[in-house]
Amino acid sequence: MLSVKTLHTFSSRNAKLFRKIGIYIIVVTILISYTVLRFESGSQTIAHLSLTPVIYMLLAFVMAEIFKEGENLRAENDLTI
Repeated sequence: MLSVKTLHTFSSRNAKLFRKIGIYIIVVTILISYTVLRFESGSQTIAHLSLTPVIYMLLAFVMAEIFKEGENLRAENDLTI
């Protein structure tokens, strides 16, 4: 929020935060899938993975790359006269 107010939106910090969000989504999805498989009665043996967390994970990684490129463009723009 502070980076938006100070107009430093495209920073490496924001890109790293989006990457962390993607990793956290992966970890939480794996933990939830493991818990569901462990506590279900043996009727379902195939791991069930919802597409929603996968889409959110991909979106977080895409946003991280967008912010990384935005930072590169901002740095390049600052160097031009």
